[in-house]
Order: sequence, then C-alpha cells, then structure tokens
Amino acid sequence: MTKKKNNDLKNILKKKISELTKDEILSLEKPLGTHDLPFPMFGSISVEEDGRVEREQALTYIAGDINDENNLPMVVYSERSLEEVVGMSFRDMPVPSMLPFFYDSLERRRIFLDEETGKADMEKSKGRLQFVVGDPGAGKSFMGAMMGRMRTTDPIEVLDCGGKNMRELLFETVLDFGAGDALPTAIDARIAIGSLEKLSYGLLKNMKHVEEVDGKLSIDWTAISKGNAKEVEAVYDVLTKVSKIEGLDNAGGNALGMNSQFGPLITSFIKGDELVLDEYNKSKEGTDDNLQTFLQFATGEIDECRVENPLKNKDAAAGPSHFTFRREDTKAGWFLTLTGNATEDGITTRSLNKSVYSRLDPQSLAKPTELDWQHRWCQMAMGLPLTTLYATFKEQADENPEAFTDALKYWRTAGLTEEQVKNIPEHQMEMIENWQGLVQTAQKVAKLYAGWQALTDADAIFDNGNDDLVDEVDPEFSKKHGIDFRKVIKHLEEALPIRAKMKPTETGVKFASMKTWGKMPERTSRQKEGAMLNFGSRYTELLERKMYEMSGAMEKPALYKKLQQLAKDSGLRDLYLQ
Repeated sequence: MTKKKNNDLKNILKKKISELTKDEILSLEKPLGTHDLPFPMFGSISVEEDGRVEREQALTYIAGDINDENNLPMVVYSERSLEEVVGMSFRDMPVPSMLPFFYDSLERRRIFLDEETGKADMEKSKGRLQFVVGDPGAGKSFMGAMMGRMRTTDPIEVLDCGGKNMRELLFETVLDFGAGDALPTAIDARIAIGSLEKLSYGLLKNMKHVEEVDGKLSIDWTAISKGNAKEVEAVYDVLTKVSKIEGLDNAGGNALGMNSQFGPLITSFIKGDELVLDEYNKSKEGTDDNLQTFLQFATGEIDECRVENPLKNKDAAAGPSHFTFRREDTKAGWFLTLTGNATEDGITTRSLNKSVYSRLDPQSLAKPTELDWQHRWCQMAMGLPLTTLYATFKEQADENPEAFTDALKYWRTAGLTEEQVKNIPEHQMEMIENWQGLVQTAQKVAKLYAGWQALTDADAIFDNGNDDLVDEVDPEFSKKHGIDFRKVIKHLEEALPIRAKMKPTETGVKFASMKTWGKMPERTSRQKEGAMLNFGSRYTELLERKMYEMSGAMEKPALYKKLQQLAKDSGLRDLYLQ
C-alpha cells in the first residue's frame, strides 16, 4: 500500500461514523477468514453422531464470502493493507480459547452499512467497548492492543489503571504555574531573602525536583509541572500546606497554579483513537463513580452523555467545565478495551458494582487448555501459532509439507518491511523448516505446562485429585511460583543462548597442573553453532532445574515427585536430543 493510500484511510478512521460514505466504509474493510484463506476459530459446531446432531466445542475455521450475506467473513476496519492485517492476525493470533473473544472484538468494532442510504447504520454501529476478565498473563491487554495495531499505524495507548484515580480519565489535574504564579513566585522570593518558615522549608525540601544549594532551596517549577497525576496530587497537598503556613492562602485567584485538561477518555474520543484501560478493577475504590453514564454511552445504551469537570470554576480558569459525548460525533477509529484480573488476584483487585458489571457485560476467560499451551508455546518459540495452523490446514499440510512450509514463511513475514524480515531470529526460520518435529515437541511441552499449572494452582489441586499437596501448595505459593504464559517466555529466553553446562562426574575430567591455573587460555577462532543445535537438551535441562528449584529445593517432596512423574508422562526426555 502506498503512503498516500495509507494516509487517505487514516483520515477516514478519523472521520465521524455518521458522515462516512459507502465507498469509505468499504475501503476500510479487510476480510479475515475467506474461502481463499480460512482463519482458525474455536467454538460450538454441529456434529452428527448415530443419526443425531450434537453440539460440541472444536477448533475449526471461518471461510466466508464477502458477497454472501448469509456467510460473511470476519472484517477488520483498517488503514493497513490486507497483507499487513493477515500477517499480524496470524502471527499474534489469540490462543484457541480466546478466539471467540477475538471474533467478538471485531464485531464490536464493525461499521454497519445501510444499503438504502449509502451511509453507516448508526443504530447498529453503537457499541464501542469490550471488557475482558481473566488470570494474569493470559494475554488480555495484548489482544486489546493488537486489535488497535491491526487497524492503524498510530501508537496504541495502554493505560495502567492500577491504583489510579479513575476520575482523571475524564479530566486530569495538571500544574500550570503560568495560569496563576502567585504562590511559586512568593515562595521563590521568600527563599531568596531567607524568610521562609522552617516548617515550609522542610515540606518543600522533600518534594521531587527540589535541591538544597548553599543552604537555600532551588525549586524546578517547570519539571514539577510535568509530573504524572500521582505526583501532581502530592505537590498540591504540599503547596496547600505551605500556603497556609506562609499566610498566602488568601491571595485570591489560582494561586496554587492548579489546572485541568481533558483526560484520556475524552482525548481518545475527540481524536478517534483506540485506548486500552489495563487492570481496570485494580483502580482506586470509589473513583469510577462519575464514569457510569460514560460507560452507558460507550456500550451503546445511551446516545448522549455530559460529564462535568470537578475542578471547574466560574471563569473556567481551571480548565474546561464539561464535555458532551454524542453518538453522531463517534469516529470510526475510536474503541475502548477494558481488561481486568480475576478478583482472586490479591487484595488490590476489587469487585466492581453489580450495575457496572451489568453495563460492561464482562467476558471471562477460562483456564488455558492444552491446545492453548501448544499455541502459545509455538508462538513464543517460532513467532507463529504452528499447532493451531496445522490443525486448521492438517489435510493440506500432510499432503504437501513443502507448500505448508511456504505458507508458514509467508505468514511469518507478511506485511513486514525488509528490515523487519531481516531481524527475524534465525532460530525461528529454522523451526519453520522443521515444523513437523516441532508439532510433536509442542504437544509434549504443552502437556507438561498444563499439568505443571494444575499442580501449582492452590485453587485447583482438589479438583485435580491432588489433595496430598494441600500442605505444600498454598495461595501465596501459587502467586509466586504458579505457571503462566509469561513464565514460558522466560524459559525460552533462557534456554536459547548457548551457555556453560555441567558435566557428570563419570566423565573422568582431569585438571592440569596447579602452576597453570592462573594462565589465560589461548584463544582460537570459535566455531559458530546454530541456535537450534542441542536446543532440546538445553530446554529439557532448564525445565528440570526449574521444577526442582520450586519444589525439591523448597522442601516440597510431594510436589517434586509429582512434577518428576509429570515430566516422564509428558515425554520430556524425548526432547533431550532434539
């Protein structure tokens, strides 16, 4: 896609949905899951068994037709080329159990076309929010950001809500000493002549961007004014106290230099950007009360919502007094993704009000299955979800392995620049060339990780018949040593580099004369070895060491015994020489 074409589509994403023409809507549409290129999908399908039709959950595919109203493909509304969208969706594809949420996420971003008017159907194109809840490390925020990256080349903001005041999402407080510099000027003047009260001196001395030079304070007001919301609140508290101590609290006007501006929710709506609110239910208790009507608007429950600025004053010197969200002003690129951890994830994760849950309709992720572990392990190891792709195209892959290898290479590189292709790790391309063996490896490793997760999950040991672990696996242990997808990333990163390794004592190694111990060995040209040479051995040894460190070494014999048996049952030793 040319740069001009890309910019044209970017401009369309920034337009109001209500003003889009049919041609503009169709220019954004990038079909995903067609007859020419099916897309993997997990869900409920009909299966005929003994003359009866049963419903079961299975990994199959979507293969629609853009010209068939009853059999449409999925659609991504994007400024990117189709090749870019395909490449990103295949490389960063969510795990099988998350694919239904991925599909739903695309549907919530859909712009429905009214064929009669040639305009967008605003009644159907209302909802612009998705709330996904699940265990830490499941890939919730990654999926939200990925959806945004598939649609635009603009950076996607992922805002961590942990411990944050959610009122700041609408109007955020800032320090603007240019708007009212009475207090900073007065403080500097008193510092200069040495008349500042000792109590004020002590309060100011402990602030950020304040130094003591030759017995006097030097305050960088510019740096202070650029602090984040938490820092701004802390400065505001200090200056309020100082103003009272110094008798400056009756100076009039905006003496503290406090101001406000539109927060991320209003800014993203105005600009037409994607926004991810990560860890939404870890925000400060009670601070999301003024978001209720906005959430109703974002989910399509109401068509207009006015929000008030709590810092407003009569002359609007402290920022905008209000903002009104209107359905007809919604832009094509605007979407809001909320993610949250299950409430079992520590005391900082709070349960939201029933009314909030009712409006947001949270979608809860299930525990990862073996298919999920296979998918994510391949994704981390070779940059593609090999096992899911193989399951989808198994018949063709078995019939023509070379053609499937070419398809894997295409998906790994589709839409990337020459520089990005050049930077693909060498070992990933080696794995693609040897995909048949990797499928079997992924199945063994996934069985191990799935079992490992079950054995280290305090909430699941009774369900899995591991009652004997109750004294060794408690909730605190699960938080520290439980297995999730993030741990797998670390394992792979640690196993890939070729490192020094231990030798068994029976090798009979003899050391040289003690007189030569302090002598530097002579360097010769080092033989370069491929990253995949003996990778199976390194990975196996690392996993065995990790299992021992968090069980046997921590005096948890029952857990260590079960992990050893799990490794044997999973065929881990079969990977040793691969």
